[in-house]
Formats: sequence, structure tokens, C-alpha cells
Amino acid sequence: MPTRKWNRATGLVKEVKLFMRASHHCVYSIKCYLVLVTKYRNRCFTDEVLLRLESIFTEQCAKWGVELLEFSGESDHVHLMLDLHPSVAPLEVLKEYINNQDRPT
Repeated sequence: MPTRKWNRATGLVKEVKLFMRASHHCVYSIKCYLVLVTKYRNRCFTDEVLLRLESIFTEQCAKWGVELLEFSGESDHVHLMLDLHPSVAPLEVLKEYINNQDRPT
């Protein structure tokens, strides 16, 4: 079943098809939309940082069995659209990312 999605940056509306997935005993379509914002909305994400974040999230999502449907961001926040399996909790994905990020020493 197609649905319409509005892109704020371009002002265009595109149709997105929603797909249902099947498991052994259920049919599901679980989408999670995350917006990660920097502290005090400081503008610290450059284009290079956004590309690196996208590669990190793609690798982590493949490891967790989650599909990264969309990734976008600006200088002070990042948008993620995830397609989750019923056995994966969105909060656990976020905790795992936070625990695995590189911290300066």
C-alpha cells in the first residue's frame, strides 16, 4: 500500500511503498524514526562527519539485524529511519550504539 512522504528540504512529495515482513508466526512492519540531537543544538556535524555516521550506523544495523531505511542530517541533528524485527527493541539499539561509540581518552 503506497503512502506519501514529504521531503522538507526539497518540498517534494514522494510515494513510499510499505512492505510487510513475515516471521514464523507473525507478519510485521515496525518502523522506528529516531532524531539524535547534539547538546544545546551545537552545530558540529560537517558533511564528512555525517558520511562517517552513516557508515557507522549501516555497519551497526547490519550487525543487529536491523535495516537502515533512511539516514539524513544537518549540522546539529541526525535522522534515522529503522526497520526493526519484533525481537529487537528500539531502546536496545540506541543503548548499543551509545555503548559502542568511540570516546576520547
